[in-house]
Amino acid sequence: MRKRSELLMNKTLLERYGRDGYLIVPGLVNPDLIAEAAARITEHFERTKMAFHFFDIAAVQAATEAIRPTAAFLLEVSLDSLQARPGALSITQPSRPEVPWSWPTPHIDGALERDDNPTEPKPFRIATMTYLSKVEVHGGGTVVWPGSHHAIQAARDADPEKYRKMPALNHALESGLIPIGSPIELVPSPGDVLFYTCFCAHAGSTNITPKDRLSLNTKW
Repeated sequence: MRKRSELLMNKTLLERYGRDGYLIVPGLVNPDLIAEAAARITEHFERTKMAFHFFDIAAVQAATEAIRPTAAFLLEVSLDSLQARPGALSITQPSRPEVPWSWPTPHIDGALERDDNPTEPKPFRIATMTYLSKVEVHGGGTVVWPGSHHAIQAARDADPEKYRKMPALNHALESGLIPIGSPIELVPSPGDVLFYTCFCAHAGSTNITPKDRLSLNTKW
């Protein structure tokens, strides 16, 4: 039988995820997998200068599998019912020390005009950001708006026809029509994983430190 402290911790994590719309789990992915993925992404970025690229290599597959139990736990579904989309999107925030740092504009994922995704059913159930490098303050860390998913869901429910599609809902968010409170800049370490809901407002930020920030984004 599981210890009562473990059960309470699980309940606490679920409550936090439901309240904030995101959760950081430290050290979830093996350092060897992180190092292998980081090396591949760094090589690709230095060669192509492409900040975004889909990778489907062994290290990414293994990292995704390591994340899957926690994703299923947060969604309160069985492990067998949850499969990630193939591969993962590498996101490199290049070093730009010459650019002043400022709070970015929030967005929600799955809201590209070309995709024309509906808001219901949502385009994905949960997203993950696996960090492959140490993130310092103002080092390109993900910025999140705690609890924003509640306000965004409420806006969608108040006018489901107007916000029938994700691009329309995202435009309202970016235009400041949906009040979502104050942001927080995350400063994770390699192997940490950010889990977030479809309607969690977030953004990448400018990296004014000397090193590039590397991460992998997966949708479930």
